[in-house]
Amino acid sequence: RQLILRKEPNYITLSVQEKQQYIKNLETINKQGYLEMASTYAQGVVDFSVPIGNAASGIVACLTVSKLLTINKNNQLSNDKIIEALLNCKKDIESNLGLF
Repeated sequence: RQLILRKEPNYITLSVQEKQQYIKNLETINKQGYLEMASTYAQGVVDFSVPIGNAASGIVACLTVSKLLTINKNNQLSNDKIIEALLNCKKDIESNLGLF
């Protein structure tokens, strides 16, 4: 992993603390199969991401959905439902690609 990251232009420019958080995020994805985090681009937005494929297949991608937090929380889709839908979509994509 470190060999690849050392060549990644976006990773190289991160501060030490940001690199540590980046590694923690990768470990979280590896452990639970997805990442849920506050958007790094906009306030009031939560991003949900799942990896698609793997290095062995030569197909490595990420499917990300953003959720805008609203004042009326009664009408919001739950984070668990979003994650469930993303994981199901991941399975469908990988199956259609013949990966698993």
